Amino acid sequence: MRKTQEVEVKYPLYNPENVIERLKKIESKKTLDNKHQSDFYFTPTSEDFFAKDIVSEWLRIRVVDEKNIMCYKRARVCDGQTYHDEYEVYIDDLKSMELILQAVNIHKTVCVEKTRSSWLLNDIEVSIDFVRELGFYIELEKTKAIDIKDLSVVYAEFQEVLNMLEANVGIRELRGYPSLIKNI
Repeated sequence: MRKTQEVEVKYPLYNPENVIERLKKIESKKTLDNKHQSDFYFTPTSEDFFAKDIVSEWLRIRVVDEKNIMCYKRARVCDGQTYHDEYEVYIDDLKSMELILQAVNIHKTVCVEKTRSSWLLNDIEVSIDFVRELGFYIELEKTKAIDIKDLSVVYAEFQEVLNMLEANVGIRELRGYPSLIKNI
């Protein structure tokens, strides 16, 4: 079974070329190279996930290469820090899955098109996304499971990585790409 917990942060990134150069110079392992991803977000007809100021749950199908991955995430808060419950499954018949979702009144609401490159730096995955309509973002995600009481330690590690990469970032993004695109 996959990891069912996700701890990550996301920021607008204003110096992606410099950060990529820093990642090349330090001991990081490139795991994804300019991979195009299409993320289709779905929401129940009875409750629009994206109608809230802060989105707390998502249902997404990511299409990358020939793979289709369905993911459900729900945000949680512990001592003022956020993490997500995350469940993923591969889908071998995308059209049938979309028909099933429609049949239970879950409809496609927004598509996020992006190109992602990722590096592994110890147990933190650093991803640089170019999101059509939004620009560049940096995402840092802890790759191993943690004890929730250690969230503040993980967030401090994220800040250390941003500092080491000399990342020029904006305010931490809590809304997610679909909400940002819907509000353009």
